[in-house]
Amino acid sequence: MINCAGPEADRVAASAGLRLPMTCVPGLLIVTDRVPVRLRQVVRPPGPSFRPDGGGRVAILTAWTPEGSPDEITPAPSLSPPPEAGAVLAEAVRFLPALAVARVEAARLGVRPMPLDGYPMIGPHPDLPGFYVVVTHSGITLGPVLGPLVAAEVMTGRPEPVLAPYRVERLLGSGQP
Repeated sequence: MINCAGPEADRVAASAGLRLPMTCVPGLLIVTDRVPVRLRQVVRPPGPSFRPDGGGRVAILTAWTPEGSPDEITPAPSLSPPPEAGAVLAEAVRFLPALAVARVEAARLGVRPMPLDGYPMIGPHPDLPGFYVVVTHSGITLGPVLGPLVAAEVMTGRPEPVLAPYRVERLLGSGQP
């Protein structure tokens, strides 16, 4: 079994009697209307990061954090943009001037899985043979890289050396909850 259930990965693991040292982090994206820009990757300048969102739109990650526990946050794929959306867009314009003509079209509230040390958690769980874990807060950007690596490990049974720093046991054996 490959557990790649995102924010629910710890609950999937718990159903098998396992522990995954992770939490969830809410994030609010604001999404622009179509803009004349050829953005092909995530951009992480000081301030809000942004990425292409398809159809000529750009998604910008805000610093806004909702009140309450992440376990109580319900993802919402379509929200009215918050009042501070214009200021967030203006800050992104500093790093991508083509956004100066953009309008905020929508907002999305998501919940991202976060291993406790902030780095991906990838590989077989040491306490249950056949239970493979893939948890990362940056799945949208790492997915194209991790997919073939995980597939190779699972299909061949041979560890991929590049994944060695991200093994589950690094968090299980470090005394973290």
